[in-house]
Amino acid sequence: MGRVLVRRFPWLGSRLFLLVMLAFMLLPFFMMLVTAFKSAPEINDVASRGLVRRTLPDDWRNLENFRAVVTGTSPMLHGVSFLVFIKNSLIITLASLIPAVIFAVTAGYGFAKFTFPGKHVFFFLLLGLLMVPIESISIPLYLVIARLGLVDTYLGIMLPFMISAFGMFMIKQAIEGIPQDYIEAARVDGCGEFWILFNVILPMIRPTLVTFIVIKFLWTWNEYFWPYLVTNQDQMKPITVGLAKFSNELFQDYGPLTASVILTIIPTLAIFIFSRRFIVRSIAISGLKA
Repeated sequence: MGRVLVRRFPWLGSRLFLLVMLAFMLLPFFMMLVTAFKSAPEINDVASRGLVRRTLPDDWRNLENFRAVVTGTSPMLHGVSFLVFIKNSLIITLASLIPAVIFAVTAGYGFAKFTFPGKHVFFFLLLGLLMVPIESISIPLYLVIARLGLVDTYLGIMLPFMISAFGMFMIKQAIEGIPQDYIEAARVDGCGEFWILFNVILPMIRPTLVTFIVIKFLWTWNEYFWPYLVTNQDQMKPITVGLAKFSNELFQDYGPLTASVILTIIPTLAIFIFSRRFIVRSIAISGLKA
């Protein structure tokens, strides 16, 4: 019977395999979602409950965990609303994204379409930044930030994220695929370099640019080590550091923790949904280049 089905529907096996893999991938998210609606006794009392009752919450209308993190009444938050952490992450991510995009676009355009002394040396030096993790330079970087009085400030958290060597490399590769004839034609018409960049180059690399913005947003949004190092006050901590408050060596508050994680992934999920077609187009263009 199974062989007959495979012969008549050759796509059946691959579809079933993909469905199984999708179920494994979504299972942690499902468990996180149902845990966010459970009370503490439901989470802890698993021995006397059946499989279905052990998995699903007794009342899907139970929003106590969400209420506790939003109002800051969770004992692990010490009176600080989790919305403060989300606000900090939004400010840090968006404010550092603007200079990172400007640097990536201008530097990428310069390295792709201009010739100047030491071009390859500077390019490989910038690429070398990709090989250096922030942990290896955290001590001297922290000393600089401390001497400037930027500890527990947005600027102190954002400074390492305001330049992206990865973005420069990504934009450079995209711009190199644009024929030089378009740029020369615009120059003959009397257009300046910035006009060419914003009106000729950027519209042609829009999928790559959007992809970089999404990746950079996610990287900064999920950064933990550097914000943890330069923030002492709860009012300045981003979500990654705020989530760590729900767990210590003695206790883990799973209900508010999972509710906080759901609030955390909403912005990133929304950005991915609105930009997915640009990401797919960028991948398709890269594949055609290869």
